[in-house]
Amino acid sequence: MFEDPRFERLVQGEAAEDFDRVRFALRLLDLLSPPRMTVAVYESRSLRVEQGRDWARGADARFGVLGVPRGASRSHIVLAVAELAGVQHEPFVVDLLNQAASQRAPGLFAELAS
Repeated sequence: MFEDPRFERLVQGEAAEDFDRVRFALRLLDLLSPPRMTVAVYESRSLRVEQGRDWARGADARFGVLGVPRGASRSHIVLAVAELAGVQHEPFVVDLLNQAASQRAPGLFAELAS
């Protein structure tokens, strides 16, 4: 399967909710902890997910870059971070993170709602 490292997608509509989107993405990355991956997160005009091999750190090391727009919803950010962590095709993980993000899941993920 061909992967274009310059992947970019447009966020359809804007989330009305006011929250720190970059901080939220960083919290998700802390929870998922993609193995052997260094990720840079920044505010951008569109949702951008890029990843590749980090040859300087070894054959199995990877890098990721996540651009988060001001209007991104929590759900969009969850899917982008799940993609970086390689769990975007794991419905349980994505659903759990979405529930936590929308304040429907108490307990361990309560900090994501803030």
